Amino acid sequence: MQIFDQLKSMQLVLDYHLDRQNLIHSNLANIETPYYQSQDVGFSLQESFAELPMNATHKTHLSLDSSVGIKTRVFGDGVIQPGNDHNTVSLEHEMAKLSSNSIRYQALSDIMSRRLAMLRYSASDGNG
Repeated sequence: MQIFDQLKSMQLVLDYHLDRQNLIHSNLANIETPYYQSQDVGFSLQESFAELPMNATHKTHLSLDSSVGIKTRVFGDGVIQPGNDHNTVSLEHEMAKLSSNSIRYQALSDIMSRRLAMLRYSASDGNG
């Protein structure tokens, strides 16, 4: 069951990178929109702790709901100072985020593909 849990976690991270890619494209689409504020997506610190493995060391400890997934939030990307039109989208900054996000997505996609290939190989008893 642990292999499938790992695949589920990878799927959630791939979904995160897909959402981030869409948000970056939205920023780029609004590069000339006055008063548009650049946005990004990230994790809340308290919610990220929900992904850590929990061990009950005493019979009175509460269990963590296993349905908790990766929690993300959209926030204003206040890295760039607004221009004359009060727009905070920078082409260079957004392209750097886009490139970084694409590299991470592709790397995780490759890892997931290899894991699935190993599962297929194991399921076929090494005959395929």
